[in-house]
Amino acid sequence: MARLVLWGLNRVARWDPEPLKKALSVTRFLRSPLHEVVLGDRREFHRDDLGPVESPAHALQYEGERLDEYFVPIPVKAIGDPDAFRRNLKDAELMGPAQEARFDAFLAAYPDYFEHGNWRSYWTPRQKVSMFTREHVGFYEIIRNARAIDQKAVLVGYSQGGLMAHFLGWMDENFVKPENRAVAGVITVQAPNAGSPLADRTNADTVARGVFEALFGALGYPARPDSPFIALDEAINNLTVGRTPTARHFDIEALAELVDAAITDAEKTRSAEQLNVMLAARKWMTGLCPSAFTTAFDDLNTAHLDDPNTVLALVNEGLRSTLHGAVIGTDNKLGDIVREGIGGVVFNVVSRVMPGLTARLVAAQLAYSSVAMDELVSGEPLRPQCDLLARQFREGASVLGPKGERIALPSRAHDFIIPSISQAIGPRGKEPTLDPALAPWFLGNVVNPGGTHISGAEDGGGDSDRDRVNMLLEAMGNRLSS
Repeated sequence: MARLVLWGLNRVARWDPEPLKKALSVTRFLRSPLHEVVLGDRREFHRDDLGPVESPAHALQYEGERLDEYFVPIPVKAIGDPDAFRRNLKDAELMGPAQEARFDAFLAAYPDYFEHGNWRSYWTPRQKVSMFTREHVGFYEIIRNARAIDQKAVLVGYSQGGLMAHFLGWMDENFVKPENRAVAGVITVQAPNAGSPLADRTNADTVARGVFEALFGALGYPARPDSPFIALDEAINNLTVGRTPTARHFDIEALAELVDAAITDAEKTRSAEQLNVMLAARKWMTGLCPSAFTTAFDDLNTAHLDDPNTVLALVNEGLRSTLHGAVIGTDNKLGDIVREGIGGVVFNVVSRVMPGLTARLVAAQLAYSSVAMDELVSGEPLRPQCDLLARQFREGASVLGPKGERIALPSRAHDFIIPSISQAIGPRGKEPTLDPALAPWFLGNVVNPGGTHISGAEDGGGDSDRDRVNMLLEAMGNRLSS
């Protein structure tokens, strides 16, 4: 029997945790569970000056109205104080020379945080983007704490929280001696394991153009792909890059202003569905808008795949002694996003009175997929790993499923925020193959064809990721018992 601590990151932490615990413990009819599973509790690591928080105790990453850890850069919230991190592991004889060398290389990749001490600013209570933890404590120290009583962590993270969980698993394998590992398993859910085009600020104009063209597509005038509206295509391009005669410029900041206004309206009308859609869109626009400080979205920039020792480059080395699996969303049907935003009943009524709506949404969907999500559209040169990923998105590729089977991800598959190929873990390509040495640790990729970045995160319902997460957790529990 294994003793396990279950942590959730991002929206997964707000799901009913009991089905997740049951799946991981592998409780079968009239039989005792194979494992003892408890929920994590990070309250002992809270700062004393903040009072109660809005997130569940087992949420490893807190997101609230007053302070929000979501935007804190991933290296900072993983490590906290780098000197204390190193000292604590070395004093406990958990970090040897090889592990310390990897740690030093990682710190050197982020001089702005660690060499210049800027990591401290994220424990400043006056700013909203701040840490709830006390004394510069990072997430790894929190999950490490349970290891002292022979409990290992299982991390389930959605979206950016999934990448955070993935990286914590990588840290556990590389900064700590093998016999002292603290993480038993990692499951990512629609996570930017290989980054996202919406986090690369060099794509800001392209994304604005793609959204603008999608809006025209919804009105029946798609500028892409291969449409006859050449003049319209040129006008939109000029508008989004600021080349119009009157110097108008519909850039990503203008788009963000419109979304902010929609959020205000949704808050006033108490429209939960519309608010969820708009808040998700606005969060991801943060990665494209100019910012006075660095946020976690900088860590999701696909260009970092070619920067050694960055978060994206390191997690794409793969986990080699930690159980891991991923849930991938592939539903890029714009109608589903619109339905989420205005409500299913309203959408169905509008569809009946506007029979051409579905066709127009398909055209808009193609415009968005072929411009906003495609990093090759801008014509800017990409470095090798980033270029390979962009071509796999454009051309389609295969990933490995739970039984080692090839699962085809179609050309331009995405969930409106993250390309589907970027959500995958393990080998990617036309004919991916898994190193036999990694097979015992690889749980596979599970595709949710109905999962948009909104619907896939819901706790229940036909498009929810929950059943697929439960399946991977049960597979993890079975592997841990073998």
